[in-house]
Amino acid sequence: MNLFQPSVKLMKTVRRGSRVKKEYSAPQTPLDRLAKWDKRLAAELLKLRDNLDPFTLAAEVNHRLEGIWKTANFRPKLKEIAKPKEDLVEEAVRLISRRLDVQNQAREDGRHRIPAMV
Repeated sequence: MNLFQPSVKLMKTVRRGSRVKKEYSAPQTPLDRLAKWDKRLAAELLKLRDNLDPFTLAAEVNHRLEGIWKTANFRPKLKEIAKPKEDLVEEAVRLISRRLDVQNQAREDGRHRIPAMV
């Protein structure tokens, strides 16, 4: 629930010919509107609003969003994640030989389709 930002609500729309006139309520926070209906809950939230500083909250939200953006946009350096050339060659040979083994096994079993590698 928004404790700090007041907003207006549309109260009435009056049509006069082709023109429309809209009447709005006085600006209130959703908490102030709630206070008219549920006094007990509103009292707890009013106490909470009195103890909170909107500028501190905004700074904390911005700090956390910066952390999220850094994590989401993290790109490791290629040198850190690249494998040595010898490891890549060994991995390629291993995958090719595994594929050939699967193909040979499929032919021996008399299957027409060769299963896909997983």
